[in-house]
Amino acid sequence: MDAMFFLGTLYSNDHGRDTSADTNVIAYAWMHNSAQLGNATASAIEKRLLMKLDPDQTKAAQALASEYLEKYVKPFK
Repeated sequence: MDAMFFLGTLYSNDHGRDTSADTNVIAYAWMHNSAQLGNATASAIEKRLLMKLDPDQTKAAQALASEYLEKYVKPFK
């Protein structure tokens, strides 16, 4: 949970290295999964990130969050 939060923080501050999507889209994906695991701060930041995203970016961010859930969360539960 903490690693996802810190990755989300890096991307929300434009310090991530993945350039496959907008940094706020990637930040949302990490923050969403961290929030789903109980991180209250990630939940608050996730809501703020949604305000920055247009509808297409929101859809992309939600899809990426689902991808990250399958790839990085479920295998370790």
